[in-house]
Amino acid sequence: MPTKIAHFINLHSTGGVECNYAELLNHKPAHLSLEHAVFSTKPQVSRPLAEQLEGKLHTHTSHHYLANKKIPNWPKSLRRKRQQWLLEQFNPDITILWNKLTGI
Repeated sequence: MPTKIAHFINLHSTGGVECNYAELLNHKPAHLSLEHAVFSTKPQVSRPLAEQLEGKLHTHTSHHYLANKKIPNWPKSLRRKRQQWLLEQFNPDITILWNKLTGI
């Protein structure tokens, strides 16, 4: 059974944190069974990162969107509940916060 890791990281731009994240996924030891899910504020992934991450993500979901519709900033509880629901569905063993979470 794979170890499930939830990553809170924004992948719509490419910077140091995003490059470190891509490096982590690309240098996984062969003896480990890992399943990665990304939860970000935007559904887009920057082109350079998309190429590096192709086939390595279990799921990439935006907790600010629901069915391609942006969840309003207010009340904040809507985004918070969406985020909690997504985490419950994936049921991670480990959660990593790569970026500061805003708007929740």
